[in-house]
Amino acid sequence: MRKGLDPAAALPSLAPLDGALSSVANDIRVVINPLASAVPPDEAPAETLGKQRIRKSKAGRRFSEHTARFLDLRSEGFDLKKRHEVPDTKAGQRFTKTSRANFQGTVRLFLEAHGDIFVENIDESLLSDFFSLLDRIPASHGKSSKDRRPVRKVIEETDREQRNAIERRRAEMQRDGLNPGEIEDCLDGLRIPRLRTNTCKRHMDTMDQILGFAVFEGLRPDNPVKQVKWTYKELSRRLANEEDADRLPWGDRLPKLLGSPIYRQPLSEPGDPLFWAPLVGLFAGFRMEEFLQLGTHDFDTVEGSR
Repeated sequence: MRKGLDPAAALPSLAPLDGALSSVANDIRVVINPLASAVPPDEAPAETLGKQRIRKSKAGRRFSEHTARFLDLRSEGFDLKKRHEVPDTKAGQRFTKTSRANFQGTVRLFLEAHGDIFVENIDESLLSDFFSLLDRIPASHGKSSKDRRPVRKVIEETDREQRNAIERRRAEMQRDGLNPGEIEDCLDGLRIPRLRTNTCKRHMDTMDQILGFAVFEGLRPDNPVKQVKWTYKELSRRLANEEDADRLPWGDRLPKLLGSPIYRQPLSEPGDPLFWAPLVGLFAGFRMEEFLQLGTHDFDTVEGSR
């Protein structure tokens, strides 16, 4: 062949060996790659995760690519706990219906905060920064399709709006002579609601699963989320603080109550119960079911005091 000749024509004596040589060549290919012909491609078990796993490219894997693969596998029904796993189709459908949108919300927040970086480059410092943003995000974030501001910009502008409103209102109440306790109670109603503790925890748990999948895929040796997510003690403290805030009279509904027409317009009847009853409940500390049953005969004057 090096001279451009046909081997069969150049060496007629080898022609009878043609079939045997072909058979030997096929046997050599089988030894070198026993899987090449053992299972035809269309008969390979496509349902096992081991057949679907891909290797990391030399450049690494971007966060968006990694999370898309993670979510797709979960939607197919893989639990991602074992190398060789048969998917549960119904479990995948449940994940798609009940959880995938929440996972995608966490992914969007991370991309807004840190960009589409390589999964291998996500470390404890970066995650600490991301988690520190969570409880500062306004509860209304993401509910308007028209608001395209990145999350850091949203936090910055929300903080400034709240700070200006509180400072302005504090100056007004100090000018009116309210005591510090009354001022602080009123200012609490001006604080803009942020993501609640359980929502923040859900975002942390999502990142934990995503980075755990990176370890599972061999992209990195460790999961840095484990070292920076809130501890049980921290979660308990935050939940207790939220519960105390929820017990405040009227909570964040107080400004709306005091801004309603009955408190901003002259009363046609000074004794209007719609005006007095909420104020008594807010400041007097009575049991409302008892107080509202009182009549004029329940009051008397003793030594000039009513």
